[in-house]
Amino acid sequence: MLQFRSLIHSRPFLMLSSSFCLPATPHISLRPPLTVVNQVNHLECHVESFYPENISVEWLRESTPLPAQEPPQVIRNSDGTFSAVSCYSFTPTIKDEDVPFYCRVKHMSYQKLEIKLRICSK
Repeated sequence: MLQFRSLIHSRPFLMLSSSFCLPATPHISLRPPLTVVNQVNHLECHVESFYPENISVEWLRESTPLPAQEPPQVIRNSDGTFSAVSCYSFTPTIKDEDVPFYCRVKHMSYQKLEIKLRICSK
């Protein structure tokens, strides 16, 4: 959400001010987009160019949150928007090969957005 401010001058001593905010919808990507079974995989969910700063990032197996998640690291960009990275490490097994894993992002500019992770055997 970007903030705009306008000033309205009426007579030399009267000044009215108004402001409004526009939300900026995040762009989401996963790195790496594929994981390999029986190996430790270090995943990153990148959320870029959103406003305002409040955001939720969650890793899920099917619809169940994965354990031991850290909050995302949020930084302010030079244009006033924000970016965040959520990291997660896990070792999928062969049983996980057809199970959907997601990075779910919730932000006020939309209800939620999910990006799916693919698990592959060697």
